[in-house]
Amino acid sequence: MRKNLLVLVMSAALLFGLAPSAGAESQTVDGTGDIRKMYAANRERSILVKVFGIGQPCDEAHFVHIIVKWGQTAAYKVEAGCYPGNTWAESLYYLSDRSDPETAVEVNCSDWKLTYNADKVFHRALLPRTCIRKAANRVKVLSEGHNYPSAMGGEAGPTKRLARG
Repeated sequence: MRKNLLVLVMSAALLFGLAPSAGAESQTVDGTGDIRKMYAANRERSILVKVFGIGQPCDEAHFVHIIVKWGQTAAYKVEAGCYPGNTWAESLYYLSDRSDPETAVEVNCSDWKLTYNADKVFHRALLPRTCIRKAANRVKVLSEGHNYPSAMGGEAGPTKRLARG
């Protein structure tokens, strides 16, 4: 009887120990300057990023950038900024070599979103995997931004490598 119970307990431990996590791996990192903190979650079907501290688009915020990287060179980059005429413009780019801005190619995918939460003062980027197909399963996320009133901008990250949840 004890032997059967021991085998059952060991089998269950082995089974649960090898099972993948069902939740997204996430991390909150402190920021510097204008960015107070950044939250990133690498979910099964999307990557979610919240950048806290960069204010209302064009009213206070000059720009916010979010970079999702893996390996040594490639990355996706969200660029949002205030342009002449008080126009807030947002774009998503794929960079085959993030050290060379000339490699940036705009990603034409209407499913990604960048929104602003005025109550909690954060920008929220939702990047569905259908828009960022080249991204690896394990990614690092970082952000940078600038508010008009400040003398210098801010940054947060990179996160640790976040596994896809």
